[in-house]
Amino acid sequence: MPTSQAGHNKLTRRVRDQAGFTLIEVMVVMLIIGLMVGAVALSLPARPDPLNVRGKAVASTFRAFAQSSIIDREAKGVRLTKTGYELMAHHDGNWSVIQDFDYGLDDIPVVRFMRNGAKINLETARKTEGPMLRFDATGLATPFTLEIENGPQVVTITGNTTGEITYAIGPE
Repeated sequence: MPTSQAGHNKLTRRVRDQAGFTLIEVMVVMLIIGLMVGAVALSLPARPDPLNVRGKAVASTFRAFAQSSIIDREAKGVRLTKTGYELMAHHDGNWSVIQDFDYGLDDIPVVRFMRNGAKINLETARKTEGPMLRFDATGLATPFTLEIENGPQVVTITGNTTGEITYAIGPE
């Protein structure tokens, strides 16, 4: 191959002149990467509603507690408050608190409780010694409706006389 006057061959100069990417090529790659990031971001699941998550947890706890009263062959109950609930067991003629929970929401929710079709004021009912909801060792239970409202959503947890607990979420 002939050498140029500067001592470099023509192939080396051509490679040197074409080294790197043009602005257009870099912009096209950036656009493709941006589209891929956007597609991934749109496919990520939305953050779950905290009221929905906590409502399901409360319903699951009530359901498990009702079943444990049958398994353990002892009456159990739940006492509700505006900020949470207490799980109770009946031993030797007395009710005792086993564990207490809060609803786990940032804001204090609006809680409405109805037992046997009658609305119960949680402030005055809290002063009683026994539970508001009872789960008998035979599987019978106090029918109830518990509504927990936090913002525009309302969770409704219902229980019937056979101890079946259901959960629903919807707007106010």
